[in-house]
Amino acid sequence: GDMTCAASPMSSRPGACQLSQRLDSTDSSDTWCQSVSSGARSAKSGASATIAERSASTSTLSALFLSFLVPAVLLSPIAGVWVDRLDKRLVLIVANLSRAGAFFLMLGSVDALGIVLLLNILASIMTTLFAPAELAMIPLLVRREQLTSANGLFTFTLNAAFALGFALLGPRSE
Repeated sequence: GDMTCAASPMSSRPGACQLSQRLDSTDSSDTWCQSVSSGARSAKSGASATIAERSASTSTLSALFLSFLVPAVLLSPIAGVWVDRLDKRLVLIVANLSRAGAFFLMLGSVDALGIVLLLNILASIMTTLFAPAELAMIPLLVRREQLTSANGLFTFTLNAAFALGFALLGPRSE
């Protein structure tokens, strides 16, 4: 109870104590872990760097980025509507498993550009569905008065994970 809160690094902020206690629940911790693992998306850039390095072609790198961005841009306006009609937990599970599978298959297929592009499109579609499902879970897991803090923690964690992923990738791609 109060002893845990007093020792919490978040206890200096008003309302943070209750948020940290709320985030101790299994569902909230799972969602927070999802945001951490979402930062692993930047690890996909490692595969992109490897493919670009092997092909020595900027066109190949452009095709990789376009194969991820175009489906996301086209599907984003309707992804939230689709996800609202589905079980969000199921969407999160299927999307994460699909993205993980696509990523690992991509690592084994770096010399087959067509396969990598198709896997990248799959990862893009799954990520586009994952994002609204992930964000829709936050209000279900925290009380209304904690929503702003929870969203802030989510955004901080996501951005920190991206930064960490790119920081780890930097030395690899030099």
